[in-house]
Amino acid sequence: MKSFKTFYEDNQLGDIDIYAQEPGAQPVPLGQVDEPGLKTISKYIYKVNERGDELIKELIESSRFDTKDYHRAFKSVLEEFDINWSAFAEHVNTRFESGIQLNKLFRGKSNQFNLKEKLQPTLNAWLNSPEEVGDEFFDEMYSLKHSIGTTSVGDGEFLLGIVGNGVKGTVGDVDVITAKGKALEIGAQRKIIGASTREKGAKGTASRILSIVQNIGKQPAGTNADNDWMDIRELLRSNYRVLTEEELQYIEETLSIYSTEPKRRGQKWSPSIIIGSVVLYDYIKDHADDYIVLVNYSSDESNLNKKLEKYWCRYTNVKAMSLESIVNLSIGSNNWYIFDNAKDGTRIRLA
Repeated sequence: MKSFKTFYEDNQLGDIDIYAQEPGAQPVPLGQVDEPGLKTISKYIYKVNERGDELIKELIESSRFDTKDYHRAFKSVLEEFDINWSAFAEHVNTRFESGIQLNKLFRGKSNQFNLKEKLQPTLNAWLNSPEEVGDEFFDEMYSLKHSIGTTSVGDGEFLLGIVGNGVKGTVGDVDVITAKGKALEIGAQRKIIGASTREKGAKGTASRILSIVQNIGKQPAGTNADNDWMDIRELLRSNYRVLTEEELQYIEETLSIYSTEPKRRGQKWSPSIIIGSVVLYDYIKDHADDYIVLVNYSSDESNLNKKLEKYWCRYTNVKAMSLESIVNLSIGSNNWYIFDNAKDGTRIRLA
């Protein structure tokens, strides 16, 4: 950041004289600026007087996103806007008690709402002119993200870690926001779920299972497919470790019901919903998380669900639900999630 002296020397283009005066001393001219320069200086002085940098540091440290990248990026975003530092200080000092209570926002087994509508009032309170720049500020804050170590952090995770009573998960779980004992896995459209940290070859398990199911469905009626079903069961058992024998039986029976359903481009395919739900169920429970929170957001606009509002979110308390309940959210006439099962992994998006 430029010093006052350097700033004035670089910006002597206006007709507004700027002076500095120490107690008991004569005013010392620092330079001249124009009207925008005066506003920038006034913002800076206001920020210094209100301990702005200290407040930023306190908020980031309390959220556990305590890296140089997040300090630098968060400070940079705030400097772009006219911040009400008194309101910001109030948030920093009271967010755990009176901020957005994420454990109450995300409760029950499943629900949906526009996440922006829930979070934006808090961000607007930090601005002196929210009616003019509130939407831009929200977009900037939602997309603020940096990897921590070798682990990627997704869109919205930092914001949820500072806007209410949430904090980042502990080391090894940096992609989770926790609030009063509830772990929230946050994701955007086409979030990769499943076997990224599992044994070699696990990423493509869902795709391999679905290829076998599709092959079974194409066989003539009466064809013995016992070996195929044995292969499916072994792939499920060896790659999705949270599954019980009863759940394995349920998956096989349910896949059998839908195995003859044709797979058509652009249409929901029930076997893919079933196996995608298995991947989600295993992913959340194996990580000991509670909720998956999926948001209609993507840096690539083509990934958005155009039938839903931007920032529309659906959440599911996977930990509290049975596998059958997870499947039933999206199968048949129900439209909760869609799963794209490919060789490089399984991706989840809003239906």
